[in-house]
Amino acid sequence: MQTFKFLRKKNDQRVQKCFYKCNANNRITKVVREIYLRNDISCSIEKCKVCENKKKKLLDGDRNILILDTDTIIKYIDFLYECNIDNILIPLTIYEHIRTFNKILYKKLHELCYEIDESIPNSNKRYSVFVNKYCKFTYVHDNIKYDLKELQEIIKIVIWFKHHNPNLNVIVITSNDLLTNDCANNGIPCFSLLDYVNQFLIKKAKNGLNNYGYNDNMLSIETIKMYFEDNMIAENDENKEVENGNEANGNSRLNDLDKTQNDSENFKYKKKIYEPHLDKKEIIQGLRNNQFFKGVFQVICVNKMATVKINDYEDVIIKGYKNMNRAIHNDIVAVEIFSQFTDSSYGESDYFEEHIDPDEKEEEEEEAEDDDEEKEKKTNDMNKTTCIAKSENEQHIKTGEGNEFIECKKLYGKVIGIISRSRKEYGGVIKSCDNDKNNKYIEKLLFFKAFNSKIPHIIIKSNMEEELSNKRVIVTIDKWDFNSKYPLGRCLSVLGVCDDIEAETKLIYNEYNISTKEFSESAYLCLPPSNWVIPEEEFSKRIDFRNILTFSIDPPGCQDIDDALSVEILEDEKIIKIGVHIADVSYFVKQNSALDLEASKRCTTVYLTNQRVDMLPKLLTTDLCSLVEKQDRLTYSCIFTFNTNYDILDINIAKCIINSDRSFTYEQAQNIIDDSNDTSSIAISLRLLNNIAKDLKTKWLNDGALELKGNSEVVFEFEQKDYTKTKNLKPYITYETNRLIEAFMLLANRSVARIIFQNFKAACILRRHPPPKYDTLKELDEYLQSIKVYDFKFNTSKELSYSINNINLKNDKIISNILKTLVTKCMNEAIFISGYNVHNNDMLRHYGLAADIYTFFTSPIRRYADIMVHRILNHIYGIEKLHNKYLDIVYLNKQVALLNEKYRNARFASRASVNFFSYLYIKKIGNQITQAVITSLKKNGIQIYVLAYGIEGICYLKKKDGFIFDEKKKSFIKLNENQKEIFQLNFYDNVEVHMQVDTRDIKCQNHFIFIRKL
Repeated sequence: MQTFKFLRKKNDQRVQKCFYKCNANNRITKVVREIYLRNDISCSIEKCKVCENKKKKLLDGDRNILILDTDTIIKYIDFLYECNIDNILIPLTIYEHIRTFNKILYKKLHELCYEIDESIPNSNKRYSVFVNKYCKFTYVHDNIKYDLKELQEIIKIVIWFKHHNPNLNVIVITSNDLLTNDCANNGIPCFSLLDYVNQFLIKKAKNGLNNYGYNDNMLSIETIKMYFEDNMIAENDENKEVENGNEANGNSRLNDLDKTQNDSENFKYKKKIYEPHLDKKEIIQGLRNNQFFKGVFQVICVNKMATVKINDYEDVIIKGYKNMNRAIHNDIVAVEIFSQFTDSSYGESDYFEEHIDPDEKEEEEEEAEDDDEEKEKKTNDMNKTTCIAKSENEQHIKTGEGNEFIECKKLYGKVIGIISRSRKEYGGVIKSCDNDKNNKYIEKLLFFKAFNSKIPHIIIKSNMEEELSNKRVIVTIDKWDFNSKYPLGRCLSVLGVCDDIEAETKLIYNEYNISTKEFSESAYLCLPPSNWVIPEEEFSKRIDFRNILTFSIDPPGCQDIDDALSVEILEDEKIIKIGVHIADVSYFVKQNSALDLEASKRCTTVYLTNQRVDMLPKLLTTDLCSLVEKQDRLTYSCIFTFNTNYDILDINIAKCIINSDRSFTYEQAQNIIDDSNDTSSIAISLRLLNNIAKDLKTKWLNDGALELKGNSEVVFEFEQKDYTKTKNLKPYITYETNRLIEAFMLLANRSVARIIFQNFKAACILRRHPPPKYDTLKELDEYLQSIKVYDFKFNTSKELSYSINNINLKNDKIISNILKTLVTKCMNEAIFISGYNVHNNDMLRHYGLAADIYTFFTSPIRRYADIMVHRILNHIYGIEKLHNKYLDIVYLNKQVALLNEKYRNARFASRASVNFFSYLYIKKIGNQITQAVITSLKKNGIQIYVLAYGIEGICYLKKKDGFIFDEKKKSFIKLNENQKEIFQLNFYDNVEVHMQVDTRDIKCQNHFIFIRKL
């Protein structure tokens, strides 16, 4: 039996507690407090002869006293809250831990332990908090791990209670194996909550009475089924695997529970919906034998379609919820490949993303159940492959002028196991299940709809529907059993009310894993003082451009100005020197510093419509590094020497000092260029830069560079910078000056990429853009042919570039811009790569820019990749040696992967913010009937482009409304009641739609309802 040394001496009654605290100024301070341990702590037992109990809620010493561990409370708080099981002692350390862990759970626990108002249903329950952390007999020092500390605390509490009153029957409730073993070694009764409840029900059924202290109606069978069904099923499955001789020993928990029911109806469980996952050993062995393949699970349409990328050239298509087998978006999974698949409907992008309510989903699944069974039979008859040929001979490659499209044989398969889950928390809203209002069991099930439409609905077992409704919440998934259509989870926190800007912004940050924490004290200590000036020694090390005409051109309100341009005309106007000056951020952010560590984790500044999250502190981003006008600033510069034909004669990379003469907006600079009466030096320089930029662009377009367009570029106008009052929403207007700045930034990035790769390949960071997928461009070509456009060529980047700029659809500039947007969607994502991983020249190429090599150099204030490139240049030019850490291949690969993830998330977060504010604007002005153009058609609807606002949306079309999708023609046919065709909807048709706000929508986006064809 384990023994404990109790503190007896007076000088042992005082201990020190040490912890760290972050104050309002984000300073980390060490706090040391003295704790006085007492020997007169109340036991909280009613009628105790030893203690003076002054508490209003006391425990009954004649009944079992239960002590619950943290995991049991967290998992079954709703069960404890609803049923009348009580006489529970909660250690103060566990109570405080739950208070910090989850506010919602804490609120329930607090009500159980402290509420005495008779109007509150749970106020009559016997719960008590025992202040074990101040009792000298139960105190455990903080230097022990929390899990082991909790174990020791519970054991000490039980032993002390037995010493305090030997007649007490104290029982520990836990599912923790370590705690269970420790209790057994110390002779302490210990059960799981299910075991304890089950014994109570059996005794009640046999004797009619019990010594547990509960009346007959205190525990509802339906409630027990609801909260312990998963445990029962799991144990029942284990019992089935036991040999017959041992199976009768105690029988299964299911039968024990069924015996307690008054009626003869047996407890029925759901049938098996999914195949059980293979265990880790089987998966590892299958991966080694090439029987299974590992990849990232990417959902296209939840419960319908997904892909798993198993190598650079091959994706496995997973069709149907059964084959998806409980995998969640971005999980790392093991898949098994089918050797054949004959269903031609298994297109990779057959559906638009759509949130379907559970009720609707039930109907759809019932309608498709017969078809699924037939397909499953066909699939089961097929032989499974044991390997995939990965040689180049088995890949279908179409090549033209150095540009490749890789068209691989389509592979189909199913998920056989989850190697690792992608994330633990999801943001969204909760709605109740409306299946049966009279059924108490069903009413306790809430459905969580995630912000990310690729996440399935999550079941939450809770009776706090009123408190959680119309709130943005954070939920975690606990498990997903093979007999459940949906995963089971629990609510962790409430962000705020739906439609509230602050709550929606928090939701976006959570969804895209964007940290909004302030910089640490150690990071701030790396900064120079706010009155910092350039040291005198820097003037001798750098080229002085302060007397050369220099200016910046940026969007309105830009504070973090990364770049500026200088213009100098020499030798009778035959030589032109253009300086591309970039903020020298690496001068302030030192290698291996605390500030560098935080910047490397953030990777990029995140821009939302109403705010931004900086990669670096504002002292650098908006002051010392920002190239504001009339201030001396340090720069890393590319100086290009042109002749009068705009040919580049020389490129010089150097550290400089500049003093910008002016900071223009794009519109201001464009007005100067267009004003023929303006003959100032700035106007002449702007026109010269514009001419050089046009010449560069023409050359790049001739080489095959693509002029593309992003998704739904819009701009908001607010009333007096009040983001709650949107004044206007309109398409974003671009000027020639936008393309002017873009051209010189591209030129600098191309030039720097070539230098760092040639001089320091191993450590260089490059930007690669793979060729687009052939199938997506082929599908676009089919769309264009349906409207009699036959000259869309895309076998090489030159052909595609020519097609984009020369196809004039309906002589309409807006429609031509839509084509650029559609081509953009056909592109693969550009990614960062390290020089270590470059094995051939094709891996260097940037398809969209038709560049042999490319990197990021021009935005170090907001991109960490640019800082890394600046440091490589410092190393090459002998300015500062690169530390060994930044040469390590493992570090580089991890950092590159993080750069790609954070850069992608920042784009998605920015897009989500635009969608939300456009939603608020439409909500303000009211629902609108407007004109739109069909840009894509899929099985569940049409994608449209709203001309008036420059935004995109989806009109979902249902079969029950008379819409039939023709897969061959890629069109919808509208039928009347007599099944006769009324009209067809085709690519590029003009339609009238009802743009409205649906406050029930998880993403707070605009909804579009089809009205008629124009």
